[in-house]
Amino acid sequence: MGFVEVASGDCSARALERHPKAVAAIKTWAQADGFDAAIWTALARNLDLSDKAGKPFSADAAIRYLEGLDAPKVDAALAYIRSAPPEVQTHVRAAVSARWPEG
Repeated sequence: MGFVEVASGDCSARALERHPKAVAAIKTWAQADGFDAAIWTALARNLDLSDKAGKPFSADAAIRYLEGLDAPKVDAALAYIRSAPPEVQTHVRAAVSARWPEG
């Protein structure tokens, strides 16, 4: 779990270890938008594991990984990606929307 508290500057040590640039960006975003704190999953990357795509993380690697899944798993992955709040805009989400448009 990752967190930042704007007033104190406190943040999750684990998130800072795994994603220092993300922690800084989230803190800046939270402060600019008037939030007191932000909490997120801060999961470790795993796409580069041999049982996943086996490639360094990128939107293209994520798309190739999803394309290799069977239909029920792709559907579940797309539902998960699309269930994020609209404010969550990432390169992967944009690539997924381009590859599998909704509607």
